[in-house]
Amino acid sequence: MSKFVKAFRKFIDEETGYDEDCVDNMYLKDPGGCVPEEYIGDDLLQDIKDKFYFPHRFVADFVEMELNLMDKHKEFIFTCIDPSYEDRTIVLVTFKDIIVFHGGDKAWNFWFHSEEELERYLEDVYITIINKLKEKGYAK
Repeated sequence: MSKFVKAFRKFIDEETGYDEDCVDNMYLKDPGGCVPEEYIGDDLLQDIKDKFYFPHRFVADFVEMELNLMDKHKEFIFTCIDPSYEDRTIVLVTFKDIIVFHGGDKAWNFWFHSEEELERYLEDVYITIINKLKEKGYAK
């Protein structure tokens, strides 16, 4: 199993209230809509927000711990999701006043055909954040 996906499964299990099957059901299968039916609650926009928040928050937490940002800079990485079930959900990740990642997709398109594809996505988000922090002098 891949480095990021393995840790992401653990994050989902320990931090979200879902079990590890959530990764397979939410991210590694066609959801047949914005969010797989078994994860739809009373607030669809919140469900979409969670779908995008979990992987990006996971990477943000990973970077925070790896770089010890809280101890060194007394700041944490902020993850903001603007959910939409009609259009593109926007993801914005910031540190201090710096946008370290921005992206998004339509909720029904935000899933991956394989664990390797999910791994590449998580790694790309990680690299983007690290490179932006390096560019601004917060990482070596």
